[in-house]
Amino acid sequence: MSLVQLSRLSHGFGDRILLKDASFSLAAGDRVALVGPNGSGKTTLMRLIAGHIEADSGQVVTARKLRVAYLPQTGVAHAGKSLYEEADSAFAEGHALADAHAEVTARLEQLSSANNRELQTELSRLHEVQEQIESSGYYDREERIHRVLQGLGFREEQFGSDCSTFSGGKQMRIALAGILLREPDVLLLDEPTNYLDLETRDWLLEYLLSYRGGVLLVSHDRFFLDSWATEVVELFGAGLKRYKGNYTRYEQRRAEDLQQLMADYERQQDQIRKLESFITRFRYNASKAKLVQSRVKELERITPIELPEGFRPIRLKLPAPPRSGSPVVELSSISRSYTGENGLELKVLENLSLEFERGEKVALVGPNGAGKSTLMRILAQRDQGYTGSLSWGKDVRIGFFSEDLLEELQAEASVLSIIEEAAPTAVQPAVRDLLGAFLFKGDDILKPFGVLSGGERTRLAMLRMLLRPINLLVLDEPTNHLDLVSKDVLLQALRDYSGTVVFVSHDRHFLESLAGRVVALEPKPHSAAEVKNYPGPYSYYQRRREAELSDAELRTASGVSQVKPSPTSHSPAVVSELGSSAGEYQRQKAQKAELRRLERTAEASLSELDQLEVEREQLEVRLSEPEVYTDGEAVKKIRTAMQHNEATQIQLTEQWEQAEHAAAELRKELGL
Repeated sequence: MSLVQLSRLSHGFGDRILLKDASFSLAAGDRVALVGPNGSGKTTLMRLIAGHIEADSGQVVTARKLRVAYLPQTGVAHAGKSLYEEADSAFAEGHALADAHAEVTARLEQLSSANNRELQTELSRLHEVQEQIESSGYYDREERIHRVLQGLGFREEQFGSDCSTFSGGKQMRIALAGILLREPDVLLLDEPTNYLDLETRDWLLEYLLSYRGGVLLVSHDRFFLDSWATEVVELFGAGLKRYKGNYTRYEQRRAEDLQQLMADYERQQDQIRKLESFITRFRYNASKAKLVQSRVKELERITPIELPEGFRPIRLKLPAPPRSGSPVVELSSISRSYTGENGLELKVLENLSLEFERGEKVALVGPNGAGKSTLMRILAQRDQGYTGSLSWGKDVRIGFFSEDLLEELQAEASVLSIIEEAAPTAVQPAVRDLLGAFLFKGDDILKPFGVLSGGERTRLAMLRMLLRPINLLVLDEPTNHLDLVSKDVLLQALRDYSGTVVFVSHDRHFLESLAGRVVALEPKPHSAAEVKNYPGPYSYYQRRREAELSDAELRTASGVSQVKPSPTSHSPAVVSELGSSAGEYQRQKAQKAELRRLERTAEASLSELDQLEVEREQLEVRLSEPEVYTDGEAVKKIRTAMQHNEATQIQLTEQWEQAEHAAAELRKELGL
């Protein structure tokens, strides 16, 4: 049953139309990713569903007593309460019920057994309130508050801190915690992963996978969308189109749709050219006047096909870096500490030794506070408060990106003036060409910095950094606030870049696609983080890390102390990677055959779901036709058909999820 139903919704601002005759439904258990270009109206759609604004026309129909919670991208601040108190306020309804319970109990104590009717009324009320309290989870709130706050990265010693002491990113985590604790029927989450690191993103992913309500979510994290979404709704050209499957499946189907759209566009353009050519040729020929007039009318009847913005592949090419020596830099016995709020020394890095080779793409990973940003600032020579030494290779030239650097730019300065001011004299004649290469075209170059999107700001900062020859890029979270298209453009540019890249990112797809080596900073109690080197992509780091944790748990369980293996010995994980027996080969062969079967099952389920989705849309259109919705019998038949369609979709979705889950486990086991 649908919790939310949008019927022929239209909305705009001034002469700009964001939604036109858009229809959409969300049911309990739906996991829907909302995608679309920046500025297409995704946030507006969420605010319409949440009831924060009203549509120009159409209807938003919700189930009776529906509880909807909306998390905006930014702009939420909390103050005046401790972190725990703010989280506890999510149970305001439960607190009110507890107060009502206490009041009824007090009245019962005052009633005598002689007043039997009033006594029965109060007892009935007490029973009702008690049931409501128990069903709300009020008695489990303490455990739930701890689980959610810790899952979102808050430490227990922070629970008593006033909310006003937390940063903007943590403020959004507090808002997210409050929404999750309320457990509404419908969750509307607008980029909830923006302020989360890898660990908290993983926690949120697991939490939302088991959420029983309907969820509509916007995110620029491809891994998150692929792992969580079972449907994708695209907002494009003021309309909504639904795709079954995760984000990768949506991209595949979208590519097929765009290929067909491009073919239709080319055919239409050819038709228009022929008509215009005929009209131009015979415009002043009296004997052809009727034919010309016919072609003019035919041309007027054509509805132009619009190609999506950015339909053609966008490519960003970074300037070729000058050749550097190798290693690019060697860090020897680097230590860095700060004085904490309690006046005690806080060690962040201690006796760290690393080296980076020319052309490497290295990811730094670790939880917040492990020292990643400190290490990045030391590499970029922005932090001189360390001990130890850095030995630089020949002709190394550093470029550093951090969101903090964006604050140095004036909000009123134009894109063009920012680049002209930073460009060396020799580069000045090519400034406009460089801006075009970084996707700033036409009037975009005159935009004030203050109105640029997150993706535009990152591209501008990148160009500003690269105006001088650079062969070592130190990038601290360059993917923050980038949409999926911008991330793909940046990713491809960095993969093609022949210089050295050291970067931090919380986007798993970006990490896996770019990193050739992973350096992990792992916090230790009461000491600086331990540094571990993993010579391989992010997936290799994950496998090795899981194996290490598994080995440690086994040693702990068996009471065996940790000892370093001898030079000739190997851990079970290493042995499995060195080779396999004939029996292992046969087992893997059977697993790959099973994987192919599961993939075929998943694909077949999605194809059937696509057909059912088309049928559902047709039924919704029929239901909105006047001659149908005024006919009670016709409405009944269509609603029955829609219920059958929905039940079949649920069954096929479960079948697809089971096949996808089993296939994912096999791919993980096979290392694919």
